[in-house]
Amino acid sequence: MSPAVTSAGNLQAALAHLLVDDQLRQRLGCDPDAVRVRFGLSLDQITALRGIDLRRLELTSQLGRAKRLDFVSRGLPLTRTALSLNGMHNVMHDFSHTVAPRVESGACSRTLNEGRRFVRYLGKLKAASGDLDWIGDLATYELTRLELLDSAEASRWARHVIPAASMPPDPVESSESTVVTGRHVRIMTFGYDVIAIAAMSSRGEFSRVDPAQTTLTMIKRPTPPLLVDYRTGPAMADVLLFCMTTRAVSEVYALLGDHDADRVIDAAISSGALCHGVPFGSAPNSGS
Repeated sequence: MSPAVTSAGNLQAALAHLLVDDQLRQRLGCDPDAVRVRFGLSLDQITALRGIDLRRLELTSQLGRAKRLDFVSRGLPLTRTALSLNGMHNVMHDFSHTVAPRVESGACSRTLNEGRRFVRYLGKLKAASGDLDWIGDLATYELTRLELLDSAEASRWARHVIPAASMPPDPVESSESTVVTGRHVRIMTFGYDVIAIAAMSSRGEFSRVDPAQTTLTMIKRPTPPLLVDYRTGPAMADVLLFCMTTRAVSEVYALLGDHDADRVIDAAISSGALCHGVPFGSAPNSGS
C-alpha cells in the first residue's frame, strides 16, 4: 500500500472517530498536534480537519449516532429491549460514542454491519466486566438469525431442500449413501437458554437469568416462517456438525454407535436440516 493511500486512510479514520468521540473533537480544538500524531496525519491534513466547523461536526455526529442506533435497534430488537428492561440503557449509548462507523466491503446492509459491530462491542465489554454473558448470547442469537435471513446462499439451499423435506424421506439405500448439512442451517451452542430469554424480552418482562448451556438449530425456509429455530439434543447436534462436510451414512453410524442412527438421520432429513445426497455439487459446507 502506497504512503498516499495509507495517509488518506488515516484521515478517514480520524474523521470517523471525530464523529463519535466528543473528547477527540475538543482535543482537535485545543491540542491538534496530539490528534495529528495519534492518527499519523500530515500537517496539511490536520489543518484541513481544523478547518471543519465543529458545531456542524457536532450536529452531524448527533444525527449519525441516532441513525446507527436505529440500525442496531432494528437488527437486534430483543437485545435492545432486554438492555432497557434490565437498566442497561447506557450500553447502546456508549457504543455509539466509542465505536467509529466504517464502510464495509460487499453488499451487506447497514443493519447487519452495525449489528456485527455491536456484538463485537458486547464481547469486549464481557471480557472487561464479565457481567454481560447472557446479553452477549442474546445479541449473537439475533445477529445469527439476521445473517441467515440475509444470506443468498442459504436461500438457494432452502428453496432446494425444504420442499423435499416435506415429503417422506427417501430410504437410505446403503451405508455409503451420503448426507450433508445444508448451508441454510446454523448450529450454535450458547451458555444460556436464548430462546427463553428472547421470549421474556418479547413479553417485556424479565426474571432471573441463570446459565443453561443450550444448543440451537436454525433453519432458513423458502416460505413463511422464513426462519425456524429449536433446541437440539446432543445426538442431533453431533450429526449436523459432523455433516458440515459431506459424509457417508456409514460414518454417521460410527459416530452414533449404530443404535440410534436411523432415527436421528430421518429426523434431521425431515426437518430440512440434513440433505440426503449432495445438492449443488460436492463443495464442503462452509457454515457461513
